[in-house]
Amino acid sequence: MATSSTVATVRTQLVTLISAALPGIAVTRTRPRLAELEREHIWLEPRATGRHEIAAIKAGRKPRQESYTLTAVVSVLDQDESDGPEVAEARALVLLSEIEDVLADDPRLGLAGAIDWATASEFESQVFLSAEPEGWLAEAKLGIDVVARLT
Repeated sequence: MATSSTVATVRTQLVTLISAALPGIAVTRTRPRLAELEREHIWLEPRATGRHEIAAIKAGRKPRQESYTLTAVVSVLDQDESDGPEVAEARALVLLSEIEDVLADDPRLGLAGAIDWATASEFESQVFLSAEPEGWLAEAKLGIDVVARLT
């Protein structure tokens, strides 16, 4: 049976690895409801974007090269508005670097045979004063590029 994609497997493994690297930090496969948002929370955006390309021209079933990007989001809420935005943003970027370390420590994410590699790519950081929940809310996003060979 052919494998259609490694996205679901990689999502699950990322949650497992990030949770192990950051005990005490909430890590979820998808964005939590606002009422469930922890002061420090990491989740994976629901959208994965990528492509499949024929890896070799041959008769019969053709192996495919799968490449896609997942996005990890680090959210930090600082309810002490007198701290200013830099406290929340700095903490979000520290947590983001921990995710980069997870990827650097094992680019195959413990999934040798399932993926070729996963690596950090583009990032984004934003901070704003939030009304609900109240306080400075920083969100740092990290693209995670994944390449796999599908049969």
